[in-house]
Amino acid sequence: MGELLEWLLHDLLGQLVVSVLVVVAILLLRAGLIREIRGKSEFLSDQQRRWISFTRNAAFTLLLLILAYLWADEIKNFALSVAAVTVALVLATKELLLCISGSVLRTSSGAFAIGDWIEVDGVRGEVTHHNAFATSVQEIEGGHRYDYTGRTITIPNSIFLSKSITNLNFMRRYVFHRFSITVEADCDIFAVVDPLRQKAEEHCEGFMEVARRYNRIIETRAGLDIPSPEPRIEVDNTREGRNVLTITLFCPTAEALSIEQCLRRDAYRLLQTAPGANAAAKAGS
Repeated sequence: MGELLEWLLHDLLGQLVVSVLVVVAILLLRAGLIREIRGKSEFLSDQQRRWISFTRNAAFTLLLLILAYLWADEIKNFALSVAAVTVALVLATKELLLCISGSVLRTSSGAFAIGDWIEVDGVRGEVTHHNAFATSVQEIEGGHRYDYTGRTITIPNSIFLSKSITNLNFMRRYVFHRFSITVEADCDIFAVVDPLRQKAEEHCEGFMEVARRYNRIIETRAGLDIPSPEPRIEVDNTREGRNVLTITLFCPTAEALSIEQCLRRDAYRLLQTAPGANAAAKAGS
């Protein structure tokens, strides 16, 4: 038995056999753990995604450590033999090294975790998986829309070294939703400001108490005095001389677009009865 063990550890063929067995064993163990974590769930929760990601990364790390131990002598000899081409190897693996560095930066800074909403280099989405080389996100529509597009985007971790990471996690529940309505200049826009504010308060009445509490939570976590959750309406004008109503709401993310459409309808009806009602109200950006 001792001779067999010594042969397996020191003979090249024996090391290869042991390496194959280790790879198979770890892959089977990883598959079993992931199957156990998934259970019978049709849709994965954020906690399940975190455990699955941890299991994959832990299995990959364990496999690298064991293989490095088994092949330590060969790796050492190989490293010495390729000293003359070290520069070429570094250049060839530059992107991988940058990805690993970006992963270290993400981990050390705590920029985001699985389940967070983030925006990086114009890509917005919910983080579903990350490892040493890349981060996967479920894309969320940009602008003032908060729906999933159904596309999965893989972001190389190297981008974290050169681009800023915006954590949008608080937007998963509530969001400061801002939109504008453009009106012709000959319409008395101030005549509709107060009635439109009342309409906005009516649309937000059902969740306003929860919005205030969530607003205070964000203030506490951020350590900043952010705007109050009450609807706000501002009046401005464009270079062409048109008036602009800008409405800001703090509302549930899932309801933001439907409330916007209701307020656009209310604004149009109020403008029809305001002085200068012959001016057409047009939805702005």
